[in-house]
Amino acid sequence: MHPIVAVAAIGDYLAEGAIAINARRAVTYVNRIAVGLLGAPTAALTGRDILTLLGPSGDPGRRFERAISDVLQHGVEQVLTVSDADAGAPFNVDYLRLVPIADGGALILLGETMSPSVPEQLATARAVALENARLVSDLERRAARLSAVAKVQLAMSRTELSEVYAEVYRAVVSSVSNASCFALLLADQSASMFHPQLVVVGGVVTRASALPTAPFSDCAATTALRTGQPVVSDAPMRAWDALVPGAASPAAPASELAAPIVHGDRTLGTLVVQSTHHDVFTAEDVELLSIIGRQAGAAIDNARLFEAQRNEHEMANAAARAIRAAHERERMLAAALATMDHPVFVLSLDRRVLYPNAAAVREYGYSFDELTSMSIDRLVTSTVPMRPGDDDIAGPTANVTVAEHVHCRRDGSQFPAAVAMSVIRQDTGAAIGHVVSVRNLTDERRIAEHLRQSEKLAALGELVAGVAHELNNPLAGISAFAQLLLEEPLDDDQRESARLIKREADRAVNVIRDLLLFSRKESRGSVAVDLNALVQLTLRLRAYSLRALGVEVDTSLDPDVPEVAGDDQKLQQVILNLVANAEHAMRQSPARRLVIRTAREGEDILIEVSDTGAGMSEETLNRAFEPFFTTKPAGEGTGLGLSVSYGIIEAHGGTISVESSAGRGTTFRVLLPARARDAGDPE
Repeated sequence: MHPIVAVAAIGDYLAEGAIAINARRAVTYVNRIAVGLLGAPTAALTGRDILTLLGPSGDPGRRFERAISDVLQHGVEQVLTVSDADAGAPFNVDYLRLVPIADGGALILLGETMSPSVPEQLATARAVALENARLVSDLERRAARLSAVAKVQLAMSRTELSEVYAEVYRAVVSSVSNASCFALLLADQSASMFHPQLVVVGGVVTRASALPTAPFSDCAATTALRTGQPVVSDAPMRAWDALVPGAASPAAPASELAAPIVHGDRTLGTLVVQSTHHDVFTAEDVELLSIIGRQAGAAIDNARLFEAQRNEHEMANAAARAIRAAHERERMLAAALATMDHPVFVLSLDRRVLYPNAAAVREYGYSFDELTSMSIDRLVTSTVPMRPGDDDIAGPTANVTVAEHVHCRRDGSQFPAAVAMSVIRQDTGAAIGHVVSVRNLTDERRIAEHLRQSEKLAALGELVAGVAHELNNPLAGISAFAQLLLEEPLDDDQRESARLIKREADRAVNVIRDLLLFSRKESRGSVAVDLNALVQLTLRLRAYSLRALGVEVDTSLDPDVPEVAGDDQKLQQVILNLVANAEHAMRQSPARRLVIRTAREGEDILIEVSDTGAGMSEETLNRAFEPFFTTKPAGEGTGLGLSVSYGIIEAHGGTISVESSAGRGTTFRVLLPARARDAGDPE
């Protein structure tokens, strides 16, 4: 106990004034009686030089100074009577008793009468002080125990096992003295093994990752684990610091204290404290370590529960992330399938539709829900549907099977389809479904048919060219002989007949020349094209069919329109397509009139072709230039005439448009840029 604490404990029980001073004569304590005698509060007295309180220098204080010096320097107890001193003391007392105390200080007792009971009072006070000191020591031990319990209670609030172990160690080291080694051991009862979680040697902490397991043995740790009771040993069977790699203990353990780590009815492990000194662990140490062991059991169990919950939460989060990733992949796959312009189906192994993309819904006319409630076989009409196992589709090496079917839409219409089926497999290789891709072959077959038709036309052109050449020579001879005949003397009837022969032969030659121009294959590139001449040539080619249909042809060709730069054959093809379409549109019309005019509109040249045919509906008008769209009966058209014409006019830097309404005829307007004049062209 500190000297001042002891003096305070004694002074409060004395019947006289008491003043404590240190070796420098400074006042460190004043009891209540002394405060009354000196007439000043404690705060005003503490710290002052005792001589300034006993009297002015040179008066009573001089003799007091010598006596105080003797007590402080030599530890000699003295008793001074005030009557023996000079007058001038600041208080009314009969004696001063100077008693040396620890740390080189002194206790000054002030009283009126030195009665025989004073020594008895001092003895009683000292006894009380000793009892108080004992009580204080007991309180300190209780405080240490409560501090250790508080530290372990703090460990119970930790959620990390490593933090729990650290708090348990701090609790032990603060309450159990003389410990050279501490070990926290968890037990695997089924394997009879200790799993050290924490070993501290000389303040150096080693954790579980660097510690080996240790089998159960006859050591105190195993005994405490099996009995559930603390064990104190003066002959340790095992040095736990030996588990630490590279650790060198200065001496073998001489004493050991082990307490079980208990939670409920389960013993989780053992706390072990070892010391290099003999007989250092007291009953209080045993009690404290037992308390810490019980609290540590609850803290470790709680931390394990938190760890299990944390792991479960992390696993749940990982599963959620995996699910989100899978959903994201599904969304990406669905988005990819939705952007495909041909039908795609995801099928089960029994060929039920699990997912159709948007193109499949559009192509077949069924709703999404209707398609997912049927088998893919329901859409196939002309071939034997493939079954699971066909072409080794379910085999481990099967990838893609390709076939051609005829599929049926909801409205009963059919279309040729190229079908590619692939197998969906798990990581193990087991088939779990199919993906079917369907490609409508209608347009491809139309293009193929158009190519075949083009080949036929090319062959026909070659035939026409050959026939024309064969006819051109005799017709030229007929025309020449008719001309010679006209130079002979003939009567009027004969001359008229000769003229008729000459005119018809010349007309036949012109027709053959036009056929030769039309059947010519090679393109001559960009040349100066007279559109008026091109219109007249085309009308001559269609003259017979127009006359046969009874079509009145009216032309209004502006002779001042300039030439255009382009391919005359392709431009003739455009005019021929427009005239042919007009001719077809007027077959059922009572009034059949075809009007073709040319004119200049700004910097462009206009070709306008109008007819009095049946006209077009709004739907037909919107699709007029669409490839393969036609209103002609099967076998009479490919639906490519206007789309090809559109491409030709665009390639020439022009535009083509159409105006029409049902029952009011149709007008096509073609605008082409005029050819730029060269410097040498005539005005």
